[in-house]
Amino acid sequence: AHQHTSRYLALAEAHPPEQFSVVRGHVMWMLGRSGKGHRCTFDHLGPYTAPQLRMALCEASSVRELEAIVRATLGAADFFTC
Repeated sequence: AHQHTSRYLALAEAHPPEQFSVVRGHVMWMLGRSGKGHRCTFDHLGPYTAPQLRMALCEASSVRELEAIVRATLGAADFFTC
């Protein structure tokens, strides 16, 4: 999941979709999102609780912000491992 997320975010930055919510949704899925709304959970939480991670991802407005959240969640070393 780590290397796929890194590659996906690089691709999304190079070729952004018309709606940023597409990128946000894919990142949530890659972090193991399950459920909707306040019942949402994730397989990978890092230092966040599920509501905190959901809020951080929903409020992210750029690939760089998503990268920082993913790095904190998955760990910088794991995030960039190929």
